Amino acid sequence: MNKSRWAYVCLGLSINAVAAEVGVSLEGISILGAQRYAFVSYKNQSFRVAPNDQVDDWLVVKIEPRAIFVRNVKDEKGVEQKIDMDNVTAEPLVVAPQPLTPAAPVLPMPTSAGLPEAKPAPAFQPRVIKDEDIPPGHRRVRTPFGDVLVKDENAK
Repeated sequence: MNKSRWAYVCLGLSINAVAAEVGVSLEGISILGAQRYAFVSYKNQSFRVAPNDQVDDWLVVKIEPRAIFVRNVKDEKGVEQKIDMDNVTAEPLVVAPQPLTPAAPVLPMPTSAGLPEAKPAPAFQPRVIKDEDIPPGHRRVRTPFGDVLVKDENAK
């Protein structure tokens, strides 16, 4: 392995260790179109940050789908540190099983002895307008719900 690659590998290995020492942790990332936000924790406080936002001495350089890059503004070298989602762990939600309770018994429907007799609804009859009932300057429009009179813009 040549020298430049070795330096890059060492730098890459030390970046996550430095980010962990500083206390910056990535909680989540939200990308919707051009809007990119990261949710980070720093010194026991949660922040929503966008690119070029600053939290204390840390500047968010860029936000990618699974990682953010931050830089310490006091660092003259300007070394960017990568904090990625791969190190984020969440506690699984464990729900204790609940004992089953017996269902309420099904009661029989009451008889129709005391109820009024149900009558069937009348069949729908759409309204029909006869030709002789159309006034001048109007026209008939047929719809599935019946005829409707509307003003005729083309009437003379």
